[in-house]
Formats: sequence, C-alpha cells, structure tokens
Amino acid sequence: MHVYEREAEVGACEKLARAELQAAGVSYTPEDLNRRTLELVADVPIKEVLARAAVVELEGPEPVSDAGTEAMVAVCDVHYSAAATRTGIDAAMRNLLSEHDKVYPALKKFTEAASAELNRAG
Repeated sequence: MHVYEREAEVGACEKLARAELQAAGVSYTPEDLNRRTLELVADVPIKEVLARAAVVELEGPEPVSDAGTEAMVAVCDVHYSAAATRTGIDAAMRNLLSEHDKVYPALKKFTEAASAELNRAG
C-alpha cells in the first residue's frame, strides 16, 4: 500500500504531467495539466492493494484487519476520484486532493496495528 501511496502522490504525478506536456512542445492550460495529473493517478494500479488487503482481512486479527480495510478504502477512494472526471476537471482535482489526504493516516494506522500485532506475537 505504501508503494501505491508513493506512485499516486499528486505532486509527483503533477510533476510528471508537466514534464510530459512540456516535452510535447505544446502550450497547455492549468486544466490540461490537471487532466493529465488525474489520468496519471488513475493509471496507478490498485489490483495488488486489493489482493493484499483481502489476505489481511481474511487472516489478520481484527485490529489489523480493520485498519487494513480502512487503508484499502482510502486507496480506492483516491483511485476512483482520479478516474471520475464527469464533475469537471477542477472539481475532480479538488476531490482527489481531499481523498489523497486520507491515505497516509490510514496507512499509518494499519502499519501501527500490524506492528503491534507482530510485536505481541513475537
């Protein structure tokens, strides 16, 4: 899940989008930049996150499972908010930023719960 967080980080995707647009040699608007940033975030695969979260949910103790589910939901919210541009690019970008702010706290909670369980079991 931490890999997803890094790859879908909005600032990094915006930087890549800006570089792509500049390399293409075209003039672009802030909306063009936001559209490409949203596309890059939406292109980050979540299949691995979903698979690993399913294992944690099935096999983990309840505190770890609950935190893992919360983290998975946060990742899905980021992914789907980046893919949903029907509300307009600017609104989609605001929604993406809002959803992305929830990923790190959810991942931190999951990591802490998993660490506590591993330390308790060890």
